[in-house]
Amino acid sequence: MTDDGYEGRQLLRQAVDIQVKLGQSDIRQELVHRSVPVLWLGQKRDRPIVTIGTNPTSRYFLNEQAVWQTTAEPFGPQSADLLASFQKEAVQQTAVINKYEAYFKGGEAYTRWFGRAGGSKLEGFMNGIGASFYESDPPLIHVDAFPFPTLRFMGKIKRKEEWLRLPEVTDMLDKTLDYLQPSCILLLGKEHRKRFSDVYPVTYDCTRKVGKYPAARFHIGAHHALGVPVIGLDFKPSEPFLALGSRRDELGTHHGRYGTRESQKEIGAYIQQCFWERGEG
Repeated sequence: MTDDGYEGRQLLRQAVDIQVKLGQSDIRQELVHRSVPVLWLGQKRDRPIVTIGTNPTSRYFLNEQAVWQTTAEPFGPQSADLLASFQKEAVQQTAVINKYEAYFKGGEAYTRWFGRAGGSKLEGFMNGIGASFYESDPPLIHVDAFPFPTLRFMGKIKRKEEWLRLPEVTDMLDKTLDYLQPSCILLLGKEHRKRFSDVYPVTYDCTRKVGKYPAARFHIGAHHALGVPVIGLDFKPSEPFLALGSRRDELGTHHGRYGTRESQKEIGAYIQQCFWERGEG
């Protein structure tokens, strides 16, 4: 880490306090108990690009049968049975934060979502923008709007948007972004793009379609509190068909074509070029 770790541990303790509160509410049946919050993934360095998704996968803590992991999963070995005990253990907190930092370096990244180094999915898209989760320059970090793992995929939870707008949850994301001090924020999906303009100090002033991939729409604006540009995607590079559905675009190209590494890189490069043309890069 780049500092003595105190700020990071303090942030983690605040997140655990929220997790305890949620665990005493009607949300508790969806939470992965015995887990810890996952506040960010990637090495904290000066002015990173920050991508924002929904919430951490339960695979960090549970196996395919939803049974608690006891082997070398990314966060499992350091998760506490009792969060109250975890709050008192700076060594455990530091160990979890070290796993945030080393996530893409240890061969344990969730590649079904992020993609492999040199592959497609979100990694391929970010390669087009000129960044990589598996390289150091420019620094790239992933953050989830709801930093608590859930048993079910968040998209299947009817109250998902309500939970993502809880004041304590939005405040936690504000504090995390303030701690990371991004140079740019990239919102992965229409729901995040819309929520940020509703809840956070974000406005958009440019809407574009990606050249030969017109179903891929994006918006460029700014996070006024942080003073940094924001790119809001109306698609999800990490999901099949980029969450656009199994259809064809206005040019007759099937959305499945959008998901190849070549296409992902082209889409990312197009957005980067628009970004540079605005003088944002």
